[in-house]
Amino acid sequence: MATGAPQHISSAHLYGYDDAPNPAARAPPTEATAPQLLTFRAPSGIPFVLEVRATQRWDNTLLNSPAVDVADVRAVVLAAPDSVPPQPPGWLAIILNRPPAAWGGVAQGLWPASPHYREHGPSEAEFRAAGVAALRHASARVEVVDPIAIALADTDTDTEALPLHGAALERWLHVHFRTSEQFATVLLTRQIGECDPETAAALRFLDDAAVPEAGGWADLAFDRQVLLEQATPWRYFDRTFAPALAALAIWRRRYDTAYARHYAMALADAARTRGGAEQLLARAATADRLASILASGRRLIALHVRGAVDALGTLPPAPLPGQPVTGDIRLGAGHPAVATLEELRGEVEEALDTRLRALSTALTHRVLDGAGDDLARVLTAIHASDVGNLDRVLDDRLAALLTRVVRGFGGDDPLADVAARFPEVRADDVDAVAEAFRGALAAAVHGAPDGVARLS
Repeated sequence: MATGAPQHISSAHLYGYDDAPNPAARAPPTEATAPQLLTFRAPSGIPFVLEVRATQRWDNTLLNSPAVDVADVRAVVLAAPDSVPPQPPGWLAIILNRPPAAWGGVAQGLWPASPHYREHGPSEAEFRAAGVAALRHASARVEVVDPIAIALADTDTDTEALPLHGAALERWLHVHFRTSEQFATVLLTRQIGECDPETAAALRFLDDAAVPEAGGWADLAFDRQVLLEQATPWRYFDRTFAPALAALAIWRRRYDTAYARHYAMALADAARTRGGAEQLLARAATADRLASILASGRRLIALHVRGAVDALGTLPPAPLPGQPVTGDIRLGAGHPAVATLEELRGEVEEALDTRLRALSTALTHRVLDGAGDDLARVLTAIHASDVGNLDRVLDDRLAALLTRVVRGFGGDDPLADVAARFPEVRADDVDAVAEAFRGALAAAVHGAPDGVARLS
């Protein structure tokens, strides 16, 4: 691969650049640096954030999408192309050698595939107007402080990494409040909490305690909708609010009873799922090893499985007092990690089946390409193709031996292996040769009885 101009590996297109010049575009990254957060507006006017990371080598954790309170899409500038995934998600751009002159085109191309994509949203002025109305409703004073400044004072957002003004501030409001109406309600509840914290806590509980209409909770869900209209902070100063608050206290006890029963069942389901995940973890690890051996396929499955399993191990034994939701378990639903593991189970089995068939084909071809009696080669090929139980025995050493066989490494002399594959090397071959030598050297180290590779 040539090393002159920036090269892009992305499921999106190679975009042009139409925004301000990037002063860091003249040099490739030399070491891992803190992410750079850049704010843009989509053609619809919606603001979004591109996270730019510069690093020497690829890290599979970069395939985890950015947290919504940090960024919407990501670009990674790499100094070395080793182990880059062949098909990154659409919200991720991988750029080799050096960053582009400007980031606008890359950002706009990634935005439609963002996991946090938003089509519409209020403007900063609409948020501010709704907030002013809420503050004036809570106070007879004509002049009120900036409602957005109040909201910012209550947040722990890192404003040094991304200063909140203009488009960045508007995005922050979208992410944290979604609508101007919700922003006003949150501000008004906050003002009530300054003089009546118990009532404010009850209002927040009602707002957060979502109830499904199906599953035997129809009455609870209907009564919640009535209370959302009657026990709204906008009626706090009305005479009708006291009866609504009393009804809310009764409803809250009903909700707590229903949620405690549901949480116990969801917790037991999470424990069963976690207890049966060991085999899935082993098969996911095998799928990842096979991806490395075959030099193809996504190599992050085991990491995702482990993350979901670990999430199930952090659940409290009972609902937290005063909280409508504990451990991401909502009424009527299990822990999200349970559904994630079920999805990953299908992905693991599909990946394992595909990669075992590829390994079987590769081993068979290696046997048939060898010397010896035709019948013996056929019988050996049939035996070599039977790799169905490989996940029971595949460790680092066997993986290294398989890598040597599948990729044609001799194992005793990595330099000789690479020289045999690349008798001539041109500028465009440098990256491929370096990757081949890294694989040959690793196979030689793991395959040697004393764990030492020797270079002639």
